[in-house]
Amino acid sequence: MKKDGSADNENPKLSNATIKRKLTILQSIFRQAVKLDIISNNPANSEKLTIPKTVTPKIEIFSKQEAAEMLSCLENEPLQFQVLIQLAIMTGCRCGELVGLKFSDIDYQTNKITVERSAYKVAGEPTAIKPPKDYEIRTITVNRYCIELIRLLKAEKKKQAIE
Repeated sequence: MKKDGSADNENPKLSNATIKRKLTILQSIFRQAVKLDIISNNPANSEKLTIPKTVTPKIEIFSKQEAAEMLSCLENEPLQFQVLIQLAIMTGCRCGELVGLKFSDIDYQTNKITVERSAYKVAGEPTAIKPPKDYEIRTITVNRYCIELIRLLKAEKKKQAIE
C-alpha cells in the first residue's frame, strides 16, 4: 500500500478489502502506541489517508423454477456433477466448502452434512485446506434424494478405486 492509502500496483494480489483489514490492524497498533506515549500521533489515522472503497457485489439467486429446471437438466450429466450442483443448491455452500467435503462429513441416517473445511488453490501449488470462512463450522440438513445421490457417488468412487 502506498502512503496515500491507494493500492500498490506492484502487488496486485491484495484486494481493497484485504488492504482495509490490514490498515485497521495498523491503526489499532498505532492507536495503542499513542496511548502508551511511544509516539505522539497516529500516522495511520484515517483522516490522513485515502482508504480504498470495497464494492459489495450484487448477488443474484435462482428462483425455485430456475433451480428445478437446472436440476432436471442434470439427469444426463456425470454423477459427481449432479451431486455438486445438488449440494450447491440445497446447502448454499461456497465452492471451496463443496470441494472440501468428505464422505465422512455426511450423516446418512439424519440427512445432515457438516461443513468444517474449505479447499483452495494457489497457482503453482497443490490444493490446500483451511477452515470455512469466518470459521463457520455448521451442520446442514438436506433432502433424502441428495443423500441418495451422495451414496451412489460414494459407491461409484469405491468401485473406481478397485479397478
